Amino acid sequence: MTYEPGDRVWILMEGYTDWWPARVAADAELPGPRSSNCDLTVFFYPGSTTESSVYELNTRSQAEQICFFETSSEKAVTKDTDLLQAITNAAADETANPLKLTRRSRARRASSAAALEHRRMQKRPRTHTPAAEGSGPHSGAPQLSVATLSDIAQEIQRAVAAGDVPTLRLQLRRLDGVDVMPSDLNASKIGVAVGSVCGSEACRPLWPLCRALVAMWARNLPQETIQALQRLREGDPLKRKMQACLAVQVGPNFVHSPMTTDLASPTQPSFHSPNQASPLSKQLWESTNYGSPTLTPLGSGSAFSPTVRKAPMSKFFERLCLHLNSPNSSTPVSNEQIEKVATELRTAVVSSDDRMTLLSRLQNPELSFVRENLLSERWTAQQYLAQPDDVFVTEKEKEKEKQRVDEKLKAADRAKNAFVNKTNFFECKNCGKRECHFYEQQTRGADEPTTKFITCLLCDYSWKEE
Repeated sequence: MTYEPGDRVWILMEGYTDWWPARVAADAELPGPRSSNCDLTVFFYPGSTTESSVYELNTRSQAEQICFFETSSEKAVTKDTDLLQAITNAAADETANPLKLTRRSRARRASSAAALEHRRMQKRPRTHTPAAEGSGPHSGAPQLSVATLSDIAQEIQRAVAAGDVPTLRLQLRRLDGVDVMPSDLNASKIGVAVGSVCGSEACRPLWPLCRALVAMWARNLPQETIQALQRLREGDPLKRKMQACLAVQVGPNFVHSPMTTDLASPTQPSFHSPNQASPLSKQLWESTNYGSPTLTPLGSGSAFSPTVRKAPMSKFFERLCLHLNSPNSSTPVSNEQIEKVATELRTAVVSSDDRMTLLSRLQNPELSFVRENLLSERWTAQQYLAQPDDVFVTEKEKEKEKQRVDEKLKAADRAKNAFVNKTNFFECKNCGKRECHFYEQQTRGADEPTTKFITCLLCDYSWKEE
């Protein structure tokens, strides 16, 4: 799929659950060169509290994180007022290119229009009951039992107490897309466990995911409860003061994004033509090295104050560094060496299946030689990928495979001998055992005895007796 300057797109940043509208920037708008591994730069539309920012990505390796913008998409369905304002700004941007729809979107719109017209013709009117709003589970969303939710809540509480962010992230992923009713929230205490994550400073990277889960579960609350919460939220005088304290506590290393709340309330933006360089693009630019972002304040004539944001560090990269830095490693290495090896592996191992396999091998104590070979540079990332699968088979796995083959052979023998005429009347002339199979057949005259055909079940020796 090709994206041209001025196109409006949806962007899903790694580590976040909500899509955010953005505009594709032209090369003339960039005062400096683009990163070597990126081929597209976008400007995020500002929301009601979030400022605009710049983001770079690779449309080939990150194709699932970008698509054309359309207001009828399910990505535009949200209760987040900040995101709704950004969607409104994107839809009202007259300087951008006309909306582009994929074939699937056109087919979906056509089928939706036909289905709506069909429902208008056949659907009978019914009485509207406000008390029924928000009282049932949402269609299509899976649900877990109270026992499972309680187990997940206990695991989350233990991970929060230990500050174990990777384990906590795995437990929260189990709740992704799961619908929880108010009765289950009260019985399993899963809401209290998820809320405790937002109270831990060490778990700050997981705060957006926890807020998304809580927002999803809040939809099942009664309508009067939701309205009371909205009135309480809108009339809270300490909201902006708390946001200001949070910005002061985080300091200059805070990474701004369209998903985080900022203090400024920007006005309606006025984007320049994508074919012309704008003074705004020069102030949005920064170097692509990882580290603390350098914020450049805009002049008084700017429509809004954008916040330049660094791309978040890959979760795969974080887990690689965690597993490579093992205290039981016999190869002493520095943090720089670990980051160097992790960076090389992140570049070479691109398949999600290969990445999961690599992480599982680094966690396996019986495959500690993988970590040692990578850290000592006996293996490069490409040499690791070239290794045959037999190298990573442990002795325990070989023993299990041998037992599995033996059991399979025994089962085949039992099935083969299930319907045979087994007897110990005949002695095998080859091995001397009395475990044979025989059958009789008339090969001579009707008044003559039958001929017995005998086969030993142990050595497969066959003979016949008159």
